[in-house]
Amino acid sequence: MPSERSQSRRTITATTMALFAGLYTGLSIFYFYEDFFQFTANGTHYLADRSGLAVHIQGFLWTVLSPWRLALAALTLILLGGSSIALHRRNSLGRPLALFTLWGVMLPQVFWFTELSVDWYGGAGLATIMIIGPLLALIPTALLYEGPNTLMSWSPELKTPSRILGSAIALAWVGFFATECLDHSYQMTGNTSFVAANICIALAALGAYGFLRLRTWALPVALGACAAFAIIPMSFDTTLYMGSGGYIDATVRNTMGSCSAIMLTALLPILAVSIIAGPYMTQFIRRLIKD
Repeated sequence: MPSERSQSRRTITATTMALFAGLYTGLSIFYFYEDFFQFTANGTHYLADRSGLAVHIQGFLWTVLSPWRLALAALTLILLGGSSIALHRRNSLGRPLALFTLWGVMLPQVFWFTELSVDWYGGAGLATIMIIGPLLALIPTALLYEGPNTLMSWSPELKTPSRILGSAIALAWVGFFATECLDHSYQMTGNTSFVAANICIALAALGAYGFLRLRTWALPVALGACAAFAIIPMSFDTTLYMGSGGYIDATVRNTMGSCSAIMLTALLPILAVSIIAGPYMTQFIRRLIKD
């Protein structure tokens, strides 16, 4: 039975996650207004393509509202609320769901705000954003942490459940960067990276769900998501990229700079997930060979 102290900390964490849901709602409204909706009042031209809805600002300057960012913002709010409810009800999935939401879903969105800072405010507050993001994730994590027993109720039969949770979080980051590709797909010619990114997102979401539900099939699905992601940088060799002046341009240029950079970017997610889930991946392969 959990100790009274443990139950108290879980209740505090559940309340914190509920507060985060409210805070996140406010931040999302601020972000989407600053990045898009404030320009719709004076916008004279609109354009819809596979990246989303774009509004013309002035000259060659447009801003895009990505449906993926809206969907991810809604999903984050649902997961924050769901984590709070699960923790209040002492559900065994409460802790892993909360940690996954904080580190795999909410934290990557710091890049949205760094992009906002660079694009509209000349980089003002960039360092603050990059510091506050991880700190916000650390607060409830510290409350949930109980050493080796942190994830015990979620997966008592597993020796290293943190590897499964880490794999889910790593996979969520892979899916997030795939959405970034879709957000900026208007800057790329060709459909290869666009199709690969969509496949990656679907498999990453499915794989992360499988990891959280402790399903073995999540392992090959995760590798499939990483393999789909690998196609994106490899397609840069035959894709024309049109710069927009943001720091995404520098990322793409560095990736397209050499074959070694392309291969490293392509293989990194596969290696990361394989290393984190290493023991379980080995067991899965052994079972396949025996069968």
